[in-house]
Amino acid sequence: MKKLTLILLSIIFLGTYKCSETLEVPNAKVGPVSFECVDLIETRTDKMTDYFTSRSKNRLVISDDGGKTGFEIFCIRVGTITDYDILIRIKVVGAGKCIDQGDVVNILFRDGSRLTFNSEVSRRDAICFIAFGGMYQKNKELNELTTKEIEAMRVWTSKGYVQKDFSSEQSKILMSTLKCLLQLKRDN
Repeated sequence: MKKLTLILLSIIFLGTYKCSETLEVPNAKVGPVSFECVDLIETRTDKMTDYFTSRSKNRLVISDDGGKTGFEIFCIRVGTITDYDILIRIKVVGAGKCIDQGDVVNILFRDGSRLTFNSEVSRRDAICFIAFGGMYQKNKELNELTTKEIEAMRVWTSKGYVQKDFSSEQSKILMSTLKCLLQLKRDN
């Protein structure tokens, strides 16, 4: 079941995904960034099965060199209202294309605390998945990601690693997106 969920999610993620050697860096937005759920996530529900998918409206790009190295982060929640998993998909650019199951993601928070995760699947397109909830557990770690600002992230690949610092705004966008996915009740 665990592998099937990740395979299905891989297909969902890659349905609109274009493989490239760089990240597409979005244009800077004018004005304040919204941290409201309606601006951060979108939800689709299958009314016959009550199964739903909620996901980030936009990919969060963490790069300081125009997309030559860095991360593209995308969050998704799948399941029913009471039985669901949350996944964080991280595309890595700048350290090879191979991420093996068990490769490490290190997170440093602004308060000095740290988290370490392992990629849930092996991929040959520089994408790793971190899963939470349901059978994956890691509820304490997910809570930390929703309450603490990330200072830096390092993702290991078969050829090394990519490490990038998060701005306060980028960290708050990720925190708020995950909070919205956790608090989700039902779309209208």
